[in-house]
Amino acid sequence: MTSGVIIHDSVMEVFNEIKAYKTATQDDVKKHKKAVFLCFNDDCSEIQLEENKQILVGDIRNSVDDPFLMFIHLPPPNDCRHSLYPLFVSWCPDSATTKLKMMYSNGKNSIKKMFPGIQHDCLCVTSH
Repeated sequence: MTSGVIIHDSVMEVFNEIKAYKTATQDDVKKHKKAVFLCFNDDCSEIQLEENKQILVGDIRNSVDDPFLMFIHLPPPNDCRHSLYPLFVSWCPDSATTKLKMMYSNGKNSIKKMFPGIQHDCLCVTSH
């Protein structure tokens, strides 16, 4: 825990999986996570993996399926998120509340301290 924000152990597991990607079989390749999204739990005390918001290598069926185009359509339009793809991305739309923006800013600092292997990060700010 850093800066008062707890990061769930599953986030560390996925971070290490993405970072040290090694596999033995073709089925393992398809199950490898290409991108995941992180969100706060219901009481905003912990950062966790967001269920059903990931891209697996197996989701990319051919050269036309651009994982980045898949990626940019996953975050909610009015809420903030963090993600690992294969760099660290913070999603912070203009339509999110100030409170959410502040929470995710604090969470970003906690994540970067917890995962010293993150060398590149990007802040995506959108307006509709």
